[in-house]
Amino acid sequence: MKENRSIEEVIDSISEIKKKYEEYEKIKHKYIHLINTYINFYPVLINKLNEISDKEIILSDKIEEEYIKMLNIYNKLPRLNEGERKIVRYFMFRHKVNIPGKGVKQGYSLSAVPIEKFKKVKSKDIQKLLLEYLILRVAIVEEIIEFKNKELQDKYNKAKNIISRDGKYKPNKIMESYDIELLISLLIDDKCSKYANVTLNKKVELLKQKLDKIIKESGKRTIVEHILNGLISSYHGELSSSNDISNIVDSIIREGNEVSYNVTSLSQWEQDFIDFLYELNYYYYGDKLPKDRKTVNVKVLNKNLMFLRFINTKMRPIIEQINLSEQLREIYGSNLVEKVDTINELSKVAKIKNKDIKAKGKYKSVLKISSKQLDSIIKVYRKCFNKKGSGGKLKKLERGINSLEISDSLKKEIIFFEKNKENILKDIRS
Repeated sequence: MKENRSIEEVIDSISEIKKKYEEYEKIKHKYIHLINTYINFYPVLINKLNEISDKEIILSDKIEEEYIKMLNIYNKLPRLNEGERKIVRYFMFRHKVNIPGKGVKQGYSLSAVPIEKFKKVKSKDIQKLLLEYLILRVAIVEEIIEFKNKELQDKYNKAKNIISRDGKYKPNKIMESYDIELLISLLIDDKCSKYANVTLNKKVELLKQKLDKIIKESGKRTIVEHILNGLISSYHGELSSSNDISNIVDSIIREGNEVSYNVTSLSQWEQDFIDFLYELNYYYYGDKLPKDRKTVNVKVLNKNLMFLRFINTKMRPIIEQINLSEQLREIYGSNLVEKVDTINELSKVAKIKNKDIKAKGKYKSVLKISSKQLDSIIKVYRKCFNKKGSGGKLKKLERGINSLEISDSLKKEIIFFEKNKENILKDIRS
């Protein structure tokens, strides 16, 4: 626009423009993967940021006054993480160097310049650019913060639903009059002789009846008592030092999904017992979670997380081991150890190239099969386990064993062992 510009000035301007454009291109390619990731997971947010970046910003005539106002707003905004800061930077570059192409302006800064530095800028045009980018930065950051808050509230609501089992349980102030250790003692003590002077209210009496039914149907009083006492210990465990509600909520959702995934495979009494524990936890900690996550007590949130972890890491393994032991006795009968040891040897035998197996007689005797049947079993093992790669070996073994002319009970014994090998051997040895 300037008349009589020297060649040097023109060259400098072109160089500056190229430099800015190259900087944009580097940012664009460097962050393109990040942008694509956000598009996949947060399309609503990215669409909104696109709109903000493409929008023309109308500036006030009071440049310095408006800049001070926007700077105060910006300084009060929560800080973003590294990925989010990259997103802001990308969309600020995109504002002037758009994909369709709007050209490149010189002399602008992407940062929020302190007011002292802003006042030293002599050019009104540069001041306008600084204000424009500050307005843009505030708009982008506010959008990201609002989106994060909404997303966190949604996840918090989901965590609350997991704890309350989609609103199945309702707050009960009566339960809070009992210390949880006392309550559990009242529930598991068959005659309540230790607490003769304690009168159970109606709600506690119903809980006791529910637990008595679970114990009766399962026949596992000792195990039930052990789990309930373990629950008390878990509440006394060390709380997470993190005050990051987002991380705790994410953990609650993960643990809750893990419980839901495994519950369907359990017997009815076990499912009823887990439901009973959820109800118990809800009365003490779950019903203390407010509607708005901004007012949540991190300690209470952590207690609910500890409860879910107890179900997954302590209770479920105990129940699964009980179930495995029961299935072992049911499937293998009285000579359980001998049969399991024999089937375990078969996979080892399959690796022996010499067909003259010394223990053949013992294997035939324990499994009650002929030499021909034993050879056919070993042949299936060799075919499935002696090839490179592990993909689908169990399915191939299952198909191979089921195709053999051996008893259905032996087929079941071999297949069950191979599917649960590690846990079965651990159970036998213990």
